[in-house]
Amino acid sequence: MVQVSTVHWGLLPIGDVRIGSVTLLGGESGSGKSSIIDAMIAVMTGNETRFARYNSAQTESQSHRRPSAA
Repeated sequence: MVQVSTVHWGLLPIGDVRIGSVTLLGGESGSGKSSIIDAMIAVMTGNETRFARYNSAQTESQSHRRPSAA
């Protein structure tokens, strides 16, 4: 079991999400499914822009808290 913890990531609340060997992310549009995936990509790639491929449908105004690559 893997746990994803979010703190100040997009509009997601501070909290933990458990990820199993098979996990279904479900919910209404705008509920944070893609934001969870984007958070995992940022951690796994070190937020390196040449490796990170974030949700292209996300607008800059919706993701104003996403950390920028240094």
